[in-house]
Amino acid sequence: MGDTPFIKFYPSDFLAGTSGLSPSERGVFITLLCLIYEADGEITRDDARLSRRCGAPKASFVRILDALIDEGKLTERGGMLSNKRAEKAIVDRQIRTQNATHAAHQKWRAQREKTQTNQSDDDAPALPMQCVADAIQKPEPDIKTEAKASVKKSRRNPLVELPEGWVPNDTNIADAQKRDFSQQEIDDEADRFANYHRSKQSQFRDWNAAWRTWLGNARKFGKGGGLAFSPAARGYEQGGSIASIVARRRAEGKV
Repeated sequence: MGDTPFIKFYPSDFLAGTSGLSPSERGVFITLLCLIYEADGEITRDDARLSRRCGAPKASFVRILDALIDEGKLTERGGMLSNKRAEKAIVDRQIRTQNATHAAHQKWRAQREKTQTNQSDDDAPALPMQCVADAIQKPEPDIKTEAKASVKKSRRNPLVELPEGWVPNDTNIADAQKRDFSQQEIDDEADRFANYHRSKQSQFRDWNAAWRTWLGNARKFGKGGGLAFSPAARGYEQGGSIASIVARRRAEGKV
């Protein structure tokens, strides 16, 4: 039969276990074992039918079968024939089959879900006409994703106020010189920059970038006009502590 289950057969064990049997008994025994495995369990003792399957006269078959039962090669319970070793092998095979079936179902389920997801993505452009307008609308922002990105960015470079005692570093001065600011103009803009942002309690992640922006606005609106400085904000121009620090840096050869 095409769907007959596979069984493990150990020739040495079979030969050793049947060494005391006659050729006729061995033939009947192996045939009945095959029928038990084929049925995936015990078989009905039907002497007439089984004798034909074994190719033996019924009287001879009955005599051989009774001998096999007496030898313990076969068991008979309630008119059913079986074999202890075959019973164990069948149970083990059923367990393996169940486990394999369960694993296959899980694999098929996962593959089906994946296919359905892919099909949903592929079918998206084929929406009915009344849904096209909604489909092309700008999607709602993913709040969770944006929040995670914001937290990640803030952890990477948090907002901070202008450091106490800030003076332009070498990079800041180089940025100003690229924009053709003289040293005196750098000193003045540094004072205005620091006074303005301290008064506003400004916070930036990158104060070097804030300084470059200030310089760009100062160049655009005129020196002293960083960030489109208002007349009120220019009231902070009297401070000279930063200019003094810059002058000291120049004297030390750091500028």
